[in-house]
Amino acid sequence: MKSIVSTLLLISSYSLSLIFFNLFFSLFDFNFVWADVSYPREFFVIGKKIPSARLYNQYGEIVDLETLVKNSGKKVVILSPIYSNCPHACNPITQSLRDVVDEITKKGRNDFLVISLSFDEKDTKDDVVRFIKRNDLEDFVSGGTWIVLFGSEFQKILDAIDFKIERRGEIIDHPNLIVFLTSDLHIWGFLYGINYYVDEVERKLDEVGKDTLFFVKIFFVKNFFPIFFAFVIAFLILASLFSFKIFLSQKGHLRSQK
Repeated sequence: MKSIVSTLLLISSYSLSLIFFNLFFSLFDFNFVWADVSYPREFFVIGKKIPSARLYNQYGEIVDLETLVKNSGKKVVILSPIYSNCPHACNPITQSLRDVVDEITKKGRNDFLVISLSFDEKDTKDDVVRFIKRNDLEDFVSGGTWIVLFGSEFQKILDAIDFKIERRGEIIDHPNLIVFLTSDLHIWGFLYGINYYVDEVERKLDEVGKDTLFFVKIFFVKNFFPIFFAFVIAFLILASLFSFKIFLSQKGHLRSQK
């Protein structure tokens, strides 16, 4: 009976060690990336401030991102990384977000700014204008609720949100997501996928800027979890070694009895 228990303990502790080991590397990734277009590692980027960048808006004017957001007077920024000639997800993402924004603004809420950021260095003003028309964004753009930005400094922003892309000819592989930022460009949270819903976006908008939640995300997640995972991994490795030692000693005892 003891032999069975020690064997099961050995197998379970070893399996858990592997699980936590893989979780550790996927979350805290020391230059270890599963895929070139993997989703952002939130543990690294939540709370981080996006650096300002000089970009072009849909009118071809050079704007400073930080100044633009500050002058908008909005409390929250919804950042949507896209590229204008995307044949796949970018248009559905934009159209879904547009429908959500339409519903929210009809309720009288206008404390947020949506920024579609192109990550294609080939995008021009004409490309952006066509993107706006194709996705029926004209009213939001003219009303100051939505801005489309493009330009060579987009990479600074992608790096800050841990957004990885890979160009394959004319196609750019990328994660599908939107990012919620505070008015001073701190990263607050993410929503993933192609389709978005009014209740989940409103919930995110309500969360942004709440000091308590911000403290929990920044202090608890970034400081406690790495320590917690390190202790768990160390404990499981020691448990595995201890179980293995018991297993070997019991095997040796059984042989001696024979």
